[in-house]
Amino acid sequence: MLRIRTADSARRECACGILLEIWPSGGVIQADKPLEKGEKFVIHLAKAEIEAEVQDHQEDIYGSYIRFAVNSPWFPESYQPSYLTSEMHEKAF
Repeated sequence: MLRIRTADSARRECACGILLEIWPSGGVIQADKPLEKGEKFVIHLAKAEIEAEVQDHQEDIYGSYIRFAVNSPWFPESYQPSYLTSEMHEKAF
């Protein structure tokens, strides 16, 4: 679960999203409310904030799936899900 905030000053809303996919240049977040293609938003991480831009979105009965891109690599440099940390990884094996 990640906290996200729209970057548009007229609509500064905070929401939470579930990170479904992650890659160095972006990912996919599932959220309750859709964001429009080209809309910028900020992802709040424990040690950083990452600016992102919506590349595409789709909606279904479970929410909105937002595919986004970031300007510089954020995974694994700035963010790494807890289940990928060495302690958690070692306990799994």
